[in-house]
Amino acid sequence: MTQPISGVSTLGGVLTNAFGATVALWILGYLTHIPGIQTPPAIVFFVLLVGLLSASLIAGRSMRRGAIGGAYFGLAIGLLNLLVLGSLLTTGAPDQTVPRAAIFVPGWLLISTIIGLIGGVVGSRTAPAAACIPNWTGRFALVAVAATLLLILAGGVVTGYQAGLAVPDWPNSFGYNMFLYPLSRMTGGIYYEHTHRLIGSLIGLTTLVLCAYLWIAERRIWVKIFGTTLLAAVIAQGVMGGLRVTDQSIQLAVIHGVFAQCFLAGLCSLAAITSVRYRDRAVPESHAGASIDRALGLIAAFGLLFQTTLGALVRHLGWALQLHIIMAVVVAAIVFIFALRCWGLYEKIAVIPVIGGALIYLVGAQLMLGVAALIVTGIEEQIPAWVQVIATTAHQTTGALLLAVTTSLVVWHFRLVETSPFAAPAAEARHQTGDSAPATSAS
Repeated sequence: MTQPISGVSTLGGVLTNAFGATVALWILGYLTHIPGIQTPPAIVFFVLLVGLLSASLIAGRSMRRGAIGGAYFGLAIGLLNLLVLGSLLTTGAPDQTVPRAAIFVPGWLLISTIIGLIGGVVGSRTAPAAACIPNWTGRFALVAVAATLLLILAGGVVTGYQAGLAVPDWPNSFGYNMFLYPLSRMTGGIYYEHTHRLIGSLIGLTTLVLCAYLWIAERRIWVKIFGTTLLAAVIAQGVMGGLRVTDQSIQLAVIHGVFAQCFLAGLCSLAAITSVRYRDRAVPESHAGASIDRALGLIAAFGLLFQTTLGALVRHLGWALQLHIIMAVVVAAIVFIFALRCWGLYEKIAVIPVIGGALIYLVGAQLMLGVAALIVTGIEEQIPAWVQVIATTAHQTTGALLLAVTTSLVVWHFRLVETSPFAAPAAEARHQTGDSAPATSAS
């Protein structure tokens, strides 16, 4: 029987879909405006319109609230995208908008609301019957993870092109309000740095709204406090990024980059904590090897954090390359063993083997990307700059994802598994007495 959809659930559906669609549209917008790629405005408009229509249909299917839910979604995504559309409304002078701004803003909000309404109606009519309300808290946390991964990717591009100081002031951009800096002036390194700031503002807003929604929808007080801690962290990260510009501090650039990856790991942990399986799992499975794997997981997570710090020193200061290479082998081995044990020893707990398997692939991908980054940066004169940027940024971003997934796996392990030193003897005793019941898993 389908459960009634409450006001809190409707709010969660609107927020999750609106922020998720905004992240997807910003990715499309970012790619179509990269310097050197002259995408015609008509094509950009068409791509973004198709993206908005698709997002509206998906939102309508997931929320199942018809015209009302779709209209709320459309209005929300319209408001969120004003963060970037302000770049089309500014004249040549800072903070002076063009006359059509008074018409453009309400017109854009009306159009996005109508598109959302259409998507809500069509999507809800084509949606399959659902037995339960979606877990919007967990999905919203996953949206925040995806948005932060995009920010780290954009930050890697900034570092790759050495564009961290391309915009010399903060929080303004060349005297303009950050959200009103003209798109026509976003060229070269300015584009990479300024869009990084805009994406950062989206992450800050996402975390703020997610934190507020946790206080409304989440029952566990410690989860609310954790969400608030992440909000404080993203505020500190934003201030740190600004001070890196105003003080021109390369040391802050290193800390800023490492802290971003820690923040991603925190959000990934929040996504795990707010999932239905984590919340509803009453009794953890007993496993004799749990204490070994917990220790391995913690060592792997801290090893990756250390390796991330070394990577930041290499990228920003050119230091510690040899140590970074040596530690890559050591840390990769530890993470691989942890992932392999989680993949092979916990077949009765679906989440842990799945994440463990994904972690195995990530370790392999990261090692190959590290070799690729080392090669292309070692022969700079023969390799185009954009190839170097892609290789080093992919290596950095995969490293961030590796740390986040490892941290998430440790969190899952502590929730779903408990140490049981007597599991193996108990299984042997049952075997000796002829009991054919399945034995508890042991390492």
